[in-house]
Amino acid sequence: MKWAAAFVLVLAVVGAALYAVGLFLLPNGVDVTRTITIERPRATVFAQVNDLRIVRQWSPFNARDPSADYTFSGDPPGEGQSMSWSGDDRQVGHGELSILRSEPLTRVHALLRIGRRSTFDSIVTLQRQEAPRGARTRVEWRVAATCREGWINVLCRYSNLMLQRRIASDLDQGLSELKEMSEADSMPTADFEGFTPEFMTLPPEPFLFVLARVGKAVTGQEGAVNPRDVVARRVREAMRDGRRRVEDAMTRYNLIRTGALVRVTVEDNAERYVFRIGYPFDGPAPLALIAEDIGETPSGRVMRAMHEGPLAALPETYAQAVAYLRAHQIEQRGPPWEVVLEDGETADAPVRIQIYFPIQ
Repeated sequence: MKWAAAFVLVLAVVGAALYAVGLFLLPNGVDVTRTITIERPRATVFAQVNDLRIVRQWSPFNARDPSADYTFSGDPPGEGQSMSWSGDDRQVGHGELSILRSEPLTRVHALLRIGRRSTFDSIVTLQRQEAPRGARTRVEWRVAATCREGWINVLCRYSNLMLQRRIASDLDQGLSELKEMSEADSMPTADFEGFTPEFMTLPPEPFLFVLARVGKAVTGQEGAVNPRDVVARRVREAMRDGRRRVEDAMTRYNLIRTGALVRVTVEDNAERYVFRIGYPFDGPAPLALIAEDIGETPSGRVMRAMHEGPLAALPETYAQAVAYLRAHQIEQRGPPWEVVLEDGETADAPVRIQIYFPIQ
C-alpha cells in the first residue's frame, strides 16, 4: 500500500507543478500576427477584406474544405455583415465570421466563432505605402483570444501552445491567397482611393439622338502629336457637331428637353469610336425624322461616377471606376454612358460629366 500512496503523491506533485506552470508561466490566451506586402493600392485590397463574400475566396477555411456550405447576411459589405459555414468536422466544422467594425481603407475588426466554444478577434489592418511603380499595401492580420476563467483556464493555456502554430499557418496561407488574388492580371492597378460612386436604378426616358463616328487612325502631320490628344480633339468636334444637330432638331420638332446632354457608347475599339449623342425629351415623338433617331436612354441598375476637372483627365476617372468594379467583383452588363452637365471647348477646360456603368 505504501507504493500506491507514493504513486498518488507523485501524481499530485506533478499535477500541481503542471497546474502552477500553466497558471503562472503560460500566457492567458493566444495572440498571433502575420504581415504581407501586396503590390496593389490600398483601396483595392480593402475591397477584398471588407466584403465577406470575397473573403471566402481567400479564406484558409475555404482552402481546406471548398465544398463547405456558406450563408451570408447583411448588406452592404462592411460593418454588420456575417458569414457562416458548415463543413467537414475534420477540416473546418461549423463557424461564423461577423464584422463588428469597419474603418474605411484602414481596419476591419471581426469576431470569429469556431464551433460552440472558441471565439477569436480577427483584425486586419492596412497601411498605404508609396512605391516606384505606384501605391502598394502592407497588410497585418491579427487573431487573438483570451482563455475563460474557471477550471478550464489552465487546460486552455496548454492547448494554446499547439493552437498558436495552427493559427499562424492559417494566417500565412490566407494572406498568401489574398496577395495572389489582389495581384492577378485581371485586377487593375488604378488607385481609386477617394473615389465615391453612387448606386441607383434609372427608368428609361425618350431620347432624341444622332450617331457620331470618330476614326482613331493618325497619319500625316498629326503623327507628330500624341495620338490620344488627336482622338480626343476629334471626339470634342463630333460632340459639338452632334449637339448642334440635336438642338436644331429639338427646335424643329417642338420637343422639350428634360435633362442634360447624353452620350452613349455604341462601339469603341482600336479603329473607331461610335456613339449616340442627344437629349431626353418630353412631348409627342415626331413621326418623320430627317437625320436623327429616337430611342430610350439606358436604364436599370447602375453605378454613377462623377468627373469634375479637365476633359483630358476623363480617362483617369474611367480607369478608377473600372478598378472599383473589378475589386468589388461587381459585374458590368454593358458599355457605360455619359451625361454632360458642363462641357469644355479644350482638353484643359473644366467639365462636369456623370458616367453611368450598367451593373448586375
